Amino acid sequence: MVMTSSPECATMETTILDALHIMHDGKFLHLPVIDKDGGVAACLDVLQITHAAISMCYEWHYCNERDLTCCFYHLAKALFGIVL
Repeated sequence: MVMTSSPECATMETTILDALHIMHDGKFLHLPVIDKDGGVAACLDVLQITHAAISMCYEWHYCNERDLTCCFYHLAKALFGIVL
C-alpha cells in the first residue's frame, strides 16, 4: 500500500459538494477531514459521501425517492454544471 505523505484534506467546514469536487479532481476515493487543531477527525469515503449528496437531493425536494435518475441529474448539475 502506498500512502501520500501530504494528502489533500477537507476541514469540518467543507461542504459535501466541495468534498466531492476535491475527490473528483484529485481522482481519489478517500479524503481525510482535519479539525481546527490539525488532527484527523474523519476519513470520507466516496461512496458514503455520494450517498449523502443524493440524500441532499431528496431533502431539497428536487426528486422523489423513486427517481434516482433525477437525483443524479441534479447532483451532476451541482458538481459540474452539466445540463443534460
